[in-house]
Amino acid sequence: MLKTTVTLEQIAQEAGVSKQTVANVLNRTNKENWGSTARRAAKIREVATRLGYQPNGAAKAVRSGRFGCVGLLVSTKENSSTLPQEVWQGICDDLLEHNLHLTLFRMPDDELLDPNRMPKILREWMADGMIVDYTHDVPQGLYDVIESSALPAVYVNTDREFDCVKPDDFDAGYRATKLLVDMGHCQVLYADFHNIMVEGKTHYSAWERLAGYKRAMIDSHLDPSVIDGGGEGPRKAIAETLNGGAPPTAVVCYGDLDAEYFVLAAAYAGLLIPRDLSIVTFGAKSCRFGGSEYSHFTIPEYEMGRRACAILRSKIASGMEQHTVESLPFGFVTGETVAVVQKKVK
Repeated sequence: MLKTTVTLEQIAQEAGVSKQTVANVLNRTNKENWGSTARRAAKIREVATRLGYQPNGAAKAVRSGRFGCVGLLVSTKENSSTLPQEVWQGICDDLLEHNLHLTLFRMPDDELLDPNRMPKILREWMADGMIVDYTHDVPQGLYDVIESSALPAVYVNTDREFDCVKPDDFDAGYRATKLLVDMGHCQVLYADFHNIMVEGKTHYSAWERLAGYKRAMIDSHLDPSVIDGGGEGPRKAIAETLNGGAPPTAVVCYGDLDAEYFVLAAAYAGLLIPRDLSIVTFGAKSCRFGGSEYSHFTIPEYEMGRRACAILRSKIASGMEQHTVESLPFGFVTGETVAVVQKKVK
């Protein structure tokens, strides 16, 4: 049996008030400064709930010009859009708290950049704004197309001059290096085997973490040293480094996969971690290998999702006003892979 739609007239008759009063209460446009008006509003809401009233979302959207919807724009190209679980959770939690829903929007780059097709799609999308998740290999012209659409947008985990929320990778690289230097390490190496350092193709975090490392070394009056494996591959490059004349006592790794190479190489070389070699890396809240927790700086993924939504809600409310870039600080997990340099007894 189909459920009968409950109307404002039915609620008004049951509550003993006018239809307009019911509409004002349910649309939250009435003033409830007095005790009598507050009690009347509470009664109207109780009657509406008891009768099973469901507001007409389409009609509300027409009246307000808002759909209560946020779009999430991602690429269909492999590895162009990376959305960790924590970022996704942050987005969902914020939207739920503000009674908004999410629409996932995936389309090929050629359609996205089509100036004739894109505006039509955005109109049919019926979203008040969008979160853009293009983190790698961003197609040329993407930003111009989105900005010309006149739909409020916020970008996550990408390098932009405005309307962007991202982790502060430079600060994390700097702090990771200073942590080791302050423990007495003077031979601190930086390792990144998984990023091909090509401008425009490599995720900005690779450049910023490396820049933070170099700045910390220079500020500490130490010489930076970088290893990327080159054409020989990481295993051979690490083996040659650890067996060289002045091997590092510590290494800052771009990510946990880079750190794994050093864990394995240290084991082959008979080195103990962290007694002989300290390792700091960057990753999610839990970053483990071989049963041990890496000492690592944690990417603020959940906060990134929430802040992206907060900024987007502000842009939707205020129009297309640009927001400055928000760089979120990393957390830190002490882990088991760093130690103070032990002075050798003569």
